[in-house]
Amino acid sequence: MSQNQKKKIPINYTNREFNGIRRDLEQIAERFYPDNFQDFSEASFGSIVLDSMAYVGDQLSFYLDYNVNEMFLDTSFQLTNVLRHGRILGYKEQGRPSTYGVVSLYVRVPASSVGLGPDSNYLPVLKRGSRFTSNSGLNFVLTDNVDFSDPKNQVVVANVDSTNGAPTFFAVKAYGNVVSGFFKREQVTVGDFERFKLIELESANVAEIVSISDTEGNEYYEVENLSQDIVYREIPNSNFKNDNTPSVIKPFLVS
Repeated sequence: MSQNQKKKIPINYTNREFNGIRRDLEQIAERFYPDNFQDFSEASFGSIVLDSMAYVGDQLSFYLDYNVNEMFLDTSFQLTNVLRHGRILGYKEQGRPSTYGVVSLYVRVPASSVGLGPDSNYLPVLKRGSRFTSNSGLNFVLTDNVDFSDPKNQVVVANVDSTNGAPTFFAVKAYGNVVSGFFKREQVTVGDFERFKLIELESANVAEIVSISDTEGNEYYEVENLSQDIVYREIPNSNFKNDNTPSVIKPFLVS
């Protein structure tokens, strides 16, 4: 076969796995080198050469696909690359992840003396930030206020009068959203002025920094850049029972 005839034979570049690459290499060897390589059985030297080259090609194809996938957020597999793509889009890594859940809360309330059901004067509001501890020692914090006067709460008779059978206490059941962890305060001495000062917290496994303030009462906020003077804060909604919105976000001007 002449050199010009060799150049006209097309080569398939779409095979990227081991078997396809080996099959293409075997066809090329049979076409271009019929006198030098004739034995392609599993125990022959030619088969070892083809297997080695096909193995290298298969590995290169795998790592090529893997690296291309890591270049896009929806196909990234490594956590470091996912976080890197997220930071480009504005995502801020919060640190150690937290666990969220729902807890059932009960309160025993005296019966009303003027009507049926529990006395509304004894129905409490459990404030957000309340701390719970499980039997295994895990800590959880309540993320929203729990109002036991909500008419959606389940109310059952807890105690009755032994003489007439009238209810004396009612049990009110409500649900609350919790997050794993607990609040902790740490005091740091800043000292003299230092450009781009870096402060390392002594506490381990910090999930979130809730607030920062100095001894003079000044409060500090995290911003994208030092020229930003508007921050958004969560404000409790006083009309929560009517519109079912526990809080609203409002802008604040800060220095």
